[in-house]
Amino acid sequence: MEDISPSPSSSPAPQWREFLSPNHTQPSQGALRVAEHEKLECIRYCVGNQDEYRELPRFQFWNNFKSWFEETFGRPLKQPDRMISQLVRKHQEKKDAIREESGTARSVTDLDQALDEWIQILGDLEAAAEENHRQRSRRMQDGMMERRRKRNRERLGDSPASETPTVESGTQSSDIMQELQAALNLILGEPEFGYCPLVRYVLKIKLRTGVWN
Repeated sequence: MEDISPSPSSSPAPQWREFLSPNHTQPSQGALRVAEHEKLECIRYCVGNQDEYRELPRFQFWNNFKSWFEETFGRPLKQPDRMISQLVRKHQEKKDAIREESGTARSVTDLDQALDEWIQILGDLEAAAEENHRQRSRRMQDGMMERRRKRNRERLGDSPASETPTVESGTQSSDIMQELQAALNLILGEPEFGYCPLVRYVLKIKLRTGVWN
């Protein structure tokens, strides 16, 4: 009897088989493998939809990815995030190895170039997230310091309102004092008002000190 078992070359690569749904009916076992051109299209999808990757929750982005993959290639994909992460990791490892040998690492294939672009996008997102975290931490620290200074001012009775009188209130106080000075000078200088020496003395003291209560 002729042996009809599939040859090793028709079996899917183990590292890619785990990403494909086992419940989906396939015409052959070999169709489960993620081909090179499919990997390229997957990375291009990520690059082309980078705005959604930034703005949407991650689970929603990857759900959209799975829908696109099934519509495009006719089969479902279980874990697209893990597949993309594995592609990125292997690409970086390959470039690091080449760089150690030759000092440079050029991306020749379309897939390598697409991965370079996606890795750059991920790096920019990570840098922006770190900067936002630093700014939030700085704002929180500034807010804490301002609240501490405010509590200290309140505890010492040194509020900004009491420290800086307005120009209008200062002008009014000066005008009132001038009017009182003129009135008292008139009273104290005229004996017919009948103030005794003691009263005149007290009025002079109050005028000099500015205390009237």
